[in-house]
Amino acid sequence: MQISSKSLAAIFFLHLFVLTHSFGQSAIEKLPELILNYNQAFPWEKVYLHTDKPQYYSKDTIWIKAYGILEKEEKTANTSSVPLYVELIDPKFQRIAAEITIKMDQGNGRGDLVITEDLTPGPYTLRAYTNYMKNFGGEAVFHKDIWIRDFIPGQSLGYTEGSDLQLSFFPEGGVLVDGIKSKIGIKASEPGAKGIASFGYLFNSKMDTLLRFETNPMGVGSLSFVPQINETYEIRAKTKKGPWQKFRLAAIQATGFVMEVDPLSNIENINITIQHNSGDTRDLFLIGMSKGGLVYQKQMDAKRNQQVSIPKDDFLPGLVSFYLMDTETNILAQRLVMLHPFSNGIGNFLTDKSSYQTKDTVELEVEITDEFGRGLPGDFSVSVLDSYQVISSLKEDNIFTNFHLSSETSSEIENPFHYFDPENPHSARDLDDLLLTQRWRRFSWENLRLLDNRSVHYIEEGLSLSGNLSGMKKDNSHRLALLINPFSGEPIFHEGDTDPEGNFSFRGLEYYDSVGVFLQAYIPIEKGKNTWKVLKKHEVNLSKVEKPVLENRTFATLPTIFYYTDDDAYLVKVKKVNDMLDQMRKFRDIELGEVTVTGRRSNLVPDKRAEFYQNSPYTSLEITEEMHAYQNIFHFLKTKLGYKVIGDEFSLSPPPILTLRSGSLNTGGVRFIIDGKPTFNNLLAASLPLHQIERIDILRGPNVPSIYGANSEGVINVLTKSGNPNPDFSKLAITGNATMVAKGYVPVRDFYIGPDPEVPLGMDYRSTLYWNPEIRTDANGKAKIIFQLSDGDSEVWVRLEGLSDAGEPVFVMHKIKVGEK
Repeated sequence: MQISSKSLAAIFFLHLFVLTHSFGQSAIEKLPELILNYNQAFPWEKVYLHTDKPQYYSKDTIWIKAYGILEKEEKTANTSSVPLYVELIDPKFQRIAAEITIKMDQGNGRGDLVITEDLTPGPYTLRAYTNYMKNFGGEAVFHKDIWIRDFIPGQSLGYTEGSDLQLSFFPEGGVLVDGIKSKIGIKASEPGAKGIASFGYLFNSKMDTLLRFETNPMGVGSLSFVPQINETYEIRAKTKKGPWQKFRLAAIQATGFVMEVDPLSNIENINITIQHNSGDTRDLFLIGMSKGGLVYQKQMDAKRNQQVSIPKDDFLPGLVSFYLMDTETNILAQRLVMLHPFSNGIGNFLTDKSSYQTKDTVELEVEITDEFGRGLPGDFSVSVLDSYQVISSLKEDNIFTNFHLSSETSSEIENPFHYFDPENPHSARDLDDLLLTQRWRRFSWENLRLLDNRSVHYIEEGLSLSGNLSGMKKDNSHRLALLINPFSGEPIFHEGDTDPEGNFSFRGLEYYDSVGVFLQAYIPIEKGKNTWKVLKKHEVNLSKVEKPVLENRTFATLPTIFYYTDDDAYLVKVKKVNDMLDQMRKFRDIELGEVTVTGRRSNLVPDKRAEFYQNSPYTSLEITEEMHAYQNIFHFLKTKLGYKVIGDEFSLSPPPILTLRSGSLNTGGVRFIIDGKPTFNNLLAASLPLHQIERIDILRGPNVPSIYGANSEGVINVLTKSGNPNPDFSKLAITGNATMVAKGYVPVRDFYIGPDPEVPLGMDYRSTLYWNPEIRTDANGKAKIIFQLSDGDSEVWVRLEGLSDAGEPVFVMHKIKVGEK
C-alpha cells in the first residue's frame, strides 16, 4: 500500500505549540495529546439504513429504518444528529433521482421513498449522511446499493465474467524493500471493479517460478517473497475462463522499513516484526489506534530486526491501525488489522406452527441473546420477504458487517459477511488479506486540521436555514423575521439577527414535507433607536444545502450473479397478476378522478375557522392577486381601507397596532387571530405576506365574541390559504423579499400490515409481506411479531437488524417454508 507523504502529519504539527502547554516537547511527545483532543472533539459518527429489501420494481416503496451512533474511543452513544439526509443516486446519469430527510430521535429514524415510473431499471445507490459527516468527506457517507428492475424471468442481476483481469498489489506496510521479506495483498477485479476469483504465478527475470497464489471469489488474496533490487519480477494470472495476462510489481526501494503484523498465528498475542536495511539511527515509535483513540505506544531503537509481542487483551475488539514513526512523526510503515471475536447477537425464532400454507397467519416469537445466552434488549426492525421474488443473502452488507467493517475501511467491501461467516474456515485469513488492501477511514492525519478550523460542520439538532445579506454595511446589526408556511397547517414564525458580516443561520427548526419559506430583513434607521426599515428584494440570499460530491460506485454489495430459471413458472404467474393489478389500479384512478371532479363541491370538508361567529363578519374582504404588492396586512389596511395604524406598519420590533376608533388608544387596538386561533401579539399577523392570505374577516360591535371582552375594539380573523381545509395548492405562490420552497422531514407513514383489501382473492403476491421498523425487545431479549402470508407458495425470509441498548449491532435471518414446492 503506497504511503502518501513521508511526513504526512508534519504540516498539522506546526500549530501544536498553540494546542499544548509544554513548548519543549518533541512532535512525537505531543502526539498523544493531539490525538486525544481530536477524538474528544470529533468522535466518529456512523449511520446505517435497513431497507425492507435489496431489489425493487417501478412504483414500489423503499421502506427505511435508520440507525445512528457516535463512537468516542470505547464509548458508544446514540447520535445527536437529528436531520438525516437520504438520497437515491442514479449512477448512470450521476444525479440525485430522489431525496428525503429523516428525523432521527435517540439514534433511530424512519421514512420511505417511492420509486417513480421514470426511473430506468438498473443499479442505484442509497446514500445517507448528516451535516456533521461533511467534516470528513465522502468516506464518512453511508452507501447502500439496490437494484430497480423490470420483472423478467431468467434475468441476471450480476456482472458477466469478462476477459480483462485487473490486479492491484498492496505491499504490507507500504513499500517493497531490497532483501526484506514482504507480504503483498492482492485485489483481482474485472473492468467494472467487481472482484473475481483468479490464480497465478510469480516469475523472476529468468522465468523461474517463485510461487503460486490464488484469490478468493471476491478477488482477495496475498503472497510473500523476498524482493531483490537487481531483479525484475513478472506475474502471470488468469480467471477460470479468461486468458493468461501479464502484470508487473511496483518498484523496489534500495532502503526502507518493513513492518510485518501477524494477528493470526497466536491466539493470545499480536506479533509484529520490524526490519530495515539502512544505517538509520533514529529512534522508532510504534503506535496503535483503535476506535479513534491512541491505545498502544512503544519506543524502540533503530536495530535492524526487532520483534514485539502485544497481548490482544490490551485492545478492544475491532479494527486497529498500527503506525511506525520516527521522532518527527514521519510515517515509515502502517498496517490495519482486525481483532476478534465479535459477539454478534444470536437470534432464536419460535413459530406457533411447524408448517404453514398460503394465507396463514404467522405468530413468531423472536429472542435476541448474546454469546452467553443473556437477553439483549434493544431497538430493531424486521422485514419478511418472498424469497423467490427477492434475493436476500447473508453475503450482503448488514448492520453488523457495516458497523464493524464497511464503515471503517477505505473502499467498498464485496460480500462482507464472508469475512465473519462462522461456517467459512478461511474467514480470518481472508479478512487479514482484505485489510492489506485497505486503509482506516475513520482517522486520517489530514483530519487533524479540523482542530484549528473555524468552518467545521456542526451536529444539527434540527433543520437549518442559512444565508447572508448582500451589499450591506458590515458595521450594523440586522434584524430578521423568518416565516415557514406549510402547505397544510399553521405558519411557523422565528426571529433572529445576523452576525457583523451579514451572515445568518436559523437552527433547530422542525417542519415536514414541502413548505414555503419567506425571509424579511430589517436594518436600523437610526443608530440606538428602535426603528427599522425593510431591505429591498434580492438583498437577502438564502443558501442552498451543501451536498457531498457524487462518487463512482462499483456496486460491490450487489449479489454477484443469480438467475430465476428454477422458478420461472412462479415468477411468470406473479408477473401476470401484478400486471392485472396495475391495470385495475389505473382504471380505478381514472374513475376516482372523474368522481372527484364532478362531486368536488359536495365533498368539501367543513371550514370551522369562522364558525365561532357563524361565518357572519361585519366585513369580509377577499385578497386578490393585485393586492399582493402590499408589504403586509397593516400596510394594506392603512393604505387601501384608510384604517389608522399606530407605529411603523413595516416594523416587527415592536409590531404596529391597528385601531378602528379615533381619539385616544386605550384598548390595545384590534385583536388579531389567525385561522380562528388567537395570537399573543400582532407579530405573526405583521409577518404574513398577503399572497398567503385568503381573506380577512373584520368583526366589530355586537358580532365581536364575548371571549374578547366588552372593551375589545374589534377582531380581525386572518384566514390563510394553507389553513383552508379544502386548499387549491396550485395557487399557493411563494414570493417575497427572500423566498424558497424547502423540504422538511419526510412524514412518517405506516406499512399496511396484511394484504391489500382491494386486491381480489388469489392475487396477493406481495414481495414484502411484512415491515415493522419499531420492534422493541424486552429485558429478556424477546419480542413477538404477527403477519399474514400471501398467495405465494414459496419460502419466506425473516430479516432482523438493529442495535442493542449497549450499542452493539445485531443481524439475524430466519427461513419459513410455505406449502410444498
